[in-house]
Amino acid sequence: MDLAPDYARGLLIGGEEMPENWKDLADYLDVTTINLGSKLINRQIADEIRPLQAHPRVKEIRQIGTMTGIEVESVKDRTGFAICQAARSRGVWIRPLGDVVVLMPPLAMSPEEVTELTTAVTESIEEVLA
Repeated sequence: MDLAPDYARGLLIGGEEMPENWKDLADYLDVTTINLGSKLINRQIADEIRPLQAHPRVKEIRQIGTMTGIEVESVKDRTGFAICQAARSRGVWIRPLGDVVVLMPPLAMSPEEVTELTTAVTESIEEVLA
């Protein structure tokens, strides 16, 4: 049984024809919302950590989707771990992979939470690499 009202048929969503079946529509909207949220978080993280590119001990910043890796110069044993510990003291949990600090934020983060994450990471990197 198709529960979609007649007036809804043929509407366009984001330039694409709306699915005939409401379940497909819910799936479509969920994926579209996640993709939009992912792109917004990606852009915000990129903008907010861009100043780290100028840091003399930050080797490279890589980003795919919302996942971000910040490779730093080793200044002591387990530099990445030390940065993660400093971030934890600021209320943020991030992951080290050697001397790469990895951010894997959830897609449900608000812009304010993304800023909290990037601020804590930036401050932690500056503290440990000073």
